[in-house]
Amino acid sequence: MILEVTLTDISLFLIALAFFLLVVYLIPTVLQIKQTAETLNTILRDTEGELKGAGKTIQRFRERVERLIDVTDIIAGHLKGPVIGLVGFIAGMEYFFKHLKKDRKGGNDGTQ
Repeated sequence: MILEVTLTDISLFLIALAFFLLVVYLIPTVLQIKQTAETLNTILRDTEGELKGAGKTIQRFRERVERLIDVTDIIAGHLKGPVIGLVGFIAGMEYFFKHLKKDRKGGNDGTQ
């Protein structure tokens, strides 16, 4: 009995063996990917619930900040008038005392 093996037979055998080894090594990888996807799905569900609560908190924080801005604008509006008046008064008094000192030192009688 003579066994004839051609180059085509050997190459087909090697291709089949390589494919078989590829499938054998890919099975654990596919199973690990499936397990990772399930874990990720669970984590995303938990995160989604937490984010809904965080969204409400952020919305309440935004509303409070807007109220705070409104109150600060109101306070600034009420203080602006008296503060400007006080600064004007202080500047006027400073001007008055500077010229009063000049008049006393220089003997300026107001005529030129």
